[in-house]
Amino acid sequence: MKKRLMAIVLAFAFIFSLAGCKTSDPAASAGGDSPVSSTEQGETTDMTGSTTDTPTTGTQGTPSDTDSTQPSSTPTTTRPTTVVPDTPSNGKSYISLKLANTTAVQEHWMGHNAISQGFIFMPDSYGRAYNDKQIALELQRMQNMELSMVRSYYEPSYAYQGKDSAGNLIWNWDSEEMQGLYKWLAAMKERGITVALNMGWGVSDLINANTTYMGTNPFRGMSLTDMVEAYSRWATESLREIIVERGYTNVQYGVLFTEPSDSAVYKENGQEVTEWELYVRLTKALDARLKAEGLRGLVKLTGPQVTFKESFSVQDKDGNTSLEQEIQWWIDRIDDYIDVYTFHWYNPRWPGQKAPSGFSLYDDNYDLYAYFYSEILRVLKPTGKEFWMDEYNYGTYNGSTRTSEIMKQPMCGPQLAQSMIAAMNSGVQNMLLWQLFATQWPLRTNTTENDSWSGGIHEQGLAPCLTVSSVPHASYYAYTLASKYMGGGTATKVYAGEGNKGIYLTMIEDANGDKSVMLVNTGMLSKDIALHFEQPIGQDVYRHVYDPITVKPTTAGRIIPADLCFENVKTVLKDTIPAGAVVIYTTRAD
Repeated sequence: MKKRLMAIVLAFAFIFSLAGCKTSDPAASAGGDSPVSSTEQGETTDMTGSTTDTPTTGTQGTPSDTDSTQPSSTPTTTRPTTVVPDTPSNGKSYISLKLANTTAVQEHWMGHNAISQGFIFMPDSYGRAYNDKQIALELQRMQNMELSMVRSYYEPSYAYQGKDSAGNLIWNWDSEEMQGLYKWLAAMKERGITVALNMGWGVSDLINANTTYMGTNPFRGMSLTDMVEAYSRWATESLREIIVERGYTNVQYGVLFTEPSDSAVYKENGQEVTEWELYVRLTKALDARLKAEGLRGLVKLTGPQVTFKESFSVQDKDGNTSLEQEIQWWIDRIDDYIDVYTFHWYNPRWPGQKAPSGFSLYDDNYDLYAYFYSEILRVLKPTGKEFWMDEYNYGTYNGSTRTSEIMKQPMCGPQLAQSMIAAMNSGVQNMLLWQLFATQWPLRTNTTENDSWSGGIHEQGLAPCLTVSSVPHASYYAYTLASKYMGGGTATKVYAGEGNKGIYLTMIEDANGDKSVMLVNTGMLSKDIALHFEQPIGQDVYRHVYDPITVKPTTAGRIIPADLCFENVKTVLKDTIPAGAVVIYTTRAD
């Protein structure tokens, strides 16, 4: 009933917004205007060559295109309205929200980052490579987001040339694929973006596949022992070539595969070896070879990259399952070889809960997210190592877990925000969204895998593949506020916020002394709120609002500008925020 009511309320609000209904009270008009200025509206030629884009837009209607196809980091906006931070109540009853900005829950916050496959300079035999304008647009959007890092695909076939007469693998570090990778790494370095490079994609790809996703598999047909040895040599030589010889020092993390399966079993000398056990052997071998060659300090290794399942797979002698047992299995086996623990999570559920139906983008899932992040950190705490949520997104139980349709919906924005805020308040170090943009994979034409592919395009992302459309999805506008204003960096601290009545919030302070608060309203009505800071801010605070009702995606893809400025905020800031809104309050005056 609650979900249905919220949907009806949002639908009526959308109708009123189209009719031009606006409040005259600046403090009550949060997000009432479009996130792009009126000067951005109008028909233009987009990156695909068509005159207009008409993306799927959920409840916010069909957006207009913008005034320019050129990427821009300087949006045309009016100055935000100045208001008093602690206005009289005028009979309003404010929801009190506390921010404990005295003691940090995370002192090395890395930010809201994402998986972004480095394919835009890659050759493609089907002729679908990005043109120069599309490349420029994608890179400019990444720069505007102020991502601190991305994780990207990399595999042995990029450099594989063949075998010599003795059967030794021959690598060509100047291949066309490697040149494409180098160009992408250079583009990331130029924009100050650190790269976590996948040192191979799937464990099973090394064993079963005649070809990998991008080319011939050099390890096909080897015994498991020989493959482990050959893998460690390839990964070590790759890192030496990329970082030492080519100078791409922004490659600072080696990601050890992705989502190994606990159910896959392989044979070696008549013995069964699970994929998890093989993963441990590969990890141990790479760590040892890097150390032997004096290269271990080049990168931090991350793992195990597993996805928590609907029913956790590791069982005790009585058949009981738990999140703790699954994590502990990995701690006992790879703690000596990795530097950062990474896990994936798409289907949130409480322990013991079985396949609930009807999960909706209108749900308040904050407590569930916070529980799991806190539990993961509790179990990992004795290791003393950091934890990244290396892949996450919102998955429903009404279809595919990672359907590309979810990220097109305006209410995906506040759902992602719940997960982001819960992670920050719990002390997670880094969040990587799966994935940044829908992506054309070179050499792939499949359409059915995971119900998220069409013609070789992995369609899930904050924006479509640029060969399809240059208009981002609605969720892009919520996510980019978080990536830019809640980003990480040297000595960025996170302070926990105390939620109340469906409002959740968190806060950062960066090395420059800038402070930002991220807040989400999960309710079906607008809310009057009062932020209470333990320590005074002592600066002007600017407000940016993502409103799922009024968001209008356009080709410019500009980050939502500030609409209000609260003068000299001390310990209290009062405001009114719309239903489903994601709000940033920041001392950054850009």
